[in-house]
Amino acid sequence: MREQREWVTAGTGDGLGSSGTVAAMGSETGVAVNAVRVATTSGALTVIAEDRTDVETSGRAEVSREGSSATITATSHRVTVRIPAGIDIVVGSMSGRVKIIGRPGAVAVVAESGKVTVEHAETADLRVRSGRVEVGTVDGTCRVRAESGRIVIRRCGDAEVTTRSGHLTIASASGPVRAHCVSGRIDIAMAVAADVDADTVSGRIAVSLPAGASPQVVGVRHPPTIAPPFDCIVTARSVSGRVSVKVG
Repeated sequence: MREQREWVTAGTGDGLGSSGTVAAMGSETGVAVNAVRVATTSGALTVIAEDRTDVETSGRAEVSREGSSATITATSHRVTVRIPAGIDIVVGSMSGRVKIIGRPGAVAVVAESGKVTVEHAETADLRVRSGRVEVGTVDGTCRVRAESGRIVIRRCGDAEVTTRSGHLTIASASGPVRAHCVSGRIDIAMAVAADVDADTVSGRIAVSLPAGASPQVVGVRHPPTIAPPFDCIVTARSVSGRVSVKVG
């Protein structure tokens, strides 16, 4: 069970802050908040998950609460939201940069356009129509769906990544990986021997596995010569592009 945290009142009583001030909404006795939702139409949004027990906003934002969830609607061009580490965060953005710093719980972002950056999360579900996506570390499942733009995941458990157009990089995965791209390059480095399913219509695919892995390779014209028993299955297909699978 997720630890219960207190929602502490700060700033103006109506929960409406302005640039240079801090605002949060709560009650005199405190309310347990396990999730924060942030909506913004344009501009830069920064969410900082840190060692604290309240939620604060800087920049103009409207704050409301329903049960254990807090909803923040950004009404200025630049807003920073500070939340307790470990709680879930959901962000909806029409246009502009979204940056999540620190260690929240589950992270979900839906953005029409703009760069999305997640430093660290328990799980991540990121959906971007157009813009670059950068992920530092995801302890569990990392899901990314993008129409166009480069995707970089530095470290994750298992991953499901889909993009129509752009370069997709997973630098270190410790669980099964599924990656799909219509037009673009796919680079995947596995930290453990786990299944990989990667395909692109146009672009190069490169998959590397750790030393000692014994993959069954499917879809590669000249697969590495590895005798069974196999400890993982690597499927890599490109209609137009070079495909390589390396061990060690």
